[in-house]
Amino acid sequence: MKNLGKLLLVVVAAAGLTIAGCASTGGAPSAPESADVNADVLTERKILSAIADDPGLEATTIGVSCINGVVTLRGSVGSAIERELAERVAKSVSGVTAVNNLLTFS
Repeated sequence: MKNLGKLLLVVVAAAGLTIAGCASTGGAPSAPESADVNADVLTERKILSAIADDPGLEATTIGVSCINGVVTLRGSVGSAIERELAERVAKSVSGVTAVNNLLTFS
């Protein structure tokens, strides 16, 4: 029963912080933050499209995320050559400032 009380306290505290954070920004991101997120989503889509268009890569095994132009590639590919190719493709997309290549291969 003590653990339940502690859990409830943590949940209530977390909810309070979340509400306070939303209240301080009006609950919506500012225009620059929103624009950055939209640019990152667009960059992710461009990279995924470029990977899908490349005959040397299997797009379904590669995950792409982008934050402020910094791209992270995750998943697995068939070889070191494919890993390097995926990184080159990602770097070639406008808006990309850096690539963290976390792709694995067997």
